Amino acid sequence: MFSSEKIVKILSFNLLDFEHDKPVDKIVINQALLLLTILGSIITTAIGLANHDPIYWIISILLLTISVANLFIYKSIRLYFLYSVICILLFYTITTVIFFLYSFKFPTDIIWFSLFPILSIFLIGPRKGSLISSFILILLIFSFYVHYLIYDEIDITVKSMIVFSMYYMVIILGTLGFGLMYNRVEKSLIKAKKDVRKSKKERKDFISRLSHEMRTPLNDMVVLNSLLEQSNPNDKQKNIIETLKASTNNLVNSVQEISAASSPDRSIRHFENVVFNMKKAMEGTIEFYIKKEIGEITFLYDNKNGPDEIIGDPVTIKQILLLFIESFLKSNSRPEDLKIDFTINYKEAIGDKVYYLFKLKSNFKVFQSEEGLINLLETDEQGASSANSKKDLQLLNIRMGKHIIQSLKGKLEIETDDQFTSLIFTLPFSTPDESVHNKFGPAKIPDFNEQKPSLKLYDANVLLVEDNELNQKILLIGLKNYIKNIDVAIHGKIALDMFGTSNYDLILMDIQMQEMDGITATRKIREIEESTNSHVPIIAVTANALLGDRETCLSAGMDDYISKPFQIEELLEKMQSLINQ
Repeated sequence: MFSSEKIVKILSFNLLDFEHDKPVDKIVINQALLLLTILGSIITTAIGLANHDPIYWIISILLLTISVANLFIYKSIRLYFLYSVICILLFYTITTVIFFLYSFKFPTDIIWFSLFPILSIFLIGPRKGSLISSFILILLIFSFYVHYLIYDEIDITVKSMIVFSMYYMVIILGTLGFGLMYNRVEKSLIKAKKDVRKSKKERKDFISRLSHEMRTPLNDMVVLNSLLEQSNPNDKQKNIIETLKASTNNLVNSVQEISAASSPDRSIRHFENVVFNMKKAMEGTIEFYIKKEIGEITFLYDNKNGPDEIIGDPVTIKQILLLFIESFLKSNSRPEDLKIDFTINYKEAIGDKVYYLFKLKSNFKVFQSEEGLINLLETDEQGASSANSKKDLQLLNIRMGKHIIQSLKGKLEIETDDQFTSLIFTLPFSTPDESVHNKFGPAKIPDFNEQKPSLKLYDANVLLVEDNELNQKILLIGLKNYIKNIDVAIHGKIALDMFGTSNYDLILMDIQMQEMDGITATRKIREIEESTNSHVPIIAVTANALLGDRETCLSAGMDDYISKPFQIEELLEKMQSLINQ
């Protein structure tokens, strides 16, 4: 069965697939007029041939030819005004032909022409539409009066023409008045929508800045509290430290609440195109991220009849995977024996695109709120509700993943019942030829399975990239008893220079820095490693802790992420785990 969208698409000759600067409803009305003209031309041609009247079928064939030509001309040059005028004139020309074909009667048949001002003003604007409508009124009166003088077949009087003219002008004035009110309401709604978006963005930016500024000193307080606890305080000092720690934890919880209120939608500004192997890209992500957090995961890759390598953005695909896995982990109904089946199937090739079907299936019902699930599927990122409840928070990662999928010209579908939940989406990719291989080069997937000698954290050579001097000192104080050698770089450019001249076992990378930020520095380090077949673990140590920040860091090539404030023991555990991989 055809949906209403498919029917409109067919009847509009797929013209809606093109980009337009006009509302869709105006394009659809123009296409309807054009379609009626074509159908009317075909009918009058048949009637003219059956009645052996060459005038009508010649005129009808001419109108049919002009109609089809008008469609193709508009597709080529996109002159909306010219296209609309021709559509309207063609429709009323074929209407006139049909009227005269069936013995024209005045004034009943001419009433149809009173719709002309409505169509003209709506489709081409008040000024041009009213001018054309007035011209058509003069032309109608003149043509019918001439017809009356020549044939004397139509009962037309001066009074009847005056009445019709007044009626016609009332239609023009009424349409202009309605159009003026409509435009004012439309502009008001557009302005209100822009104001809401601006307010939403300002709120999100404010929360992001506030969260970042608060987390940095909070982290210093947490680290210093830990150091004070290790300094063998007396009972009185210990009581003070515990009170200070409790107050700090309360402040940390408040900052977390502020971060949770941030809007979930994030702009996807740029997608890279590189040649990569889908199976290797996904296996790396599963092995070194997902297995650390869930009980069991199975990965099935079916690429029968599909290409070995494709062109796309593997980092973005990983980001979607991380978002969806974390949505499973955040669910309140998550079972202890969490299991996830992850499958990728080659689907089909259409033109120069190949399509892959991705499916993540859990062993439990993720979304307890059916209303929230429906809202997620039916709204875009601008229409999505803000995170005002726990039910909304469970859907934040899915909503961000959905937005990324839509940006990649894909669509997310969700299947759920009491036993499982499946997230299903299809994405398009390009296929490389020799020239494309030379242009992009293959995407480097580091060989994490390569064995290397076990290294103690104390003997590791660590690079700390941090632009805040106080943060540097506090981190160095916190780590000095556990790591012998820590070098410091104050921004990403210096870190790149030091990376090129020294062998580091691990890098602690801040995100927001002058000269070069941590995301850019990480990507450049990974580019350097492609030529050396090496891999140095990088941990993001940052105050960026809003929704999506972790995925941004991991998708840029970092191996792990820790947000401020954190405990030194947590950072040390991550560092020890990475240097022995």
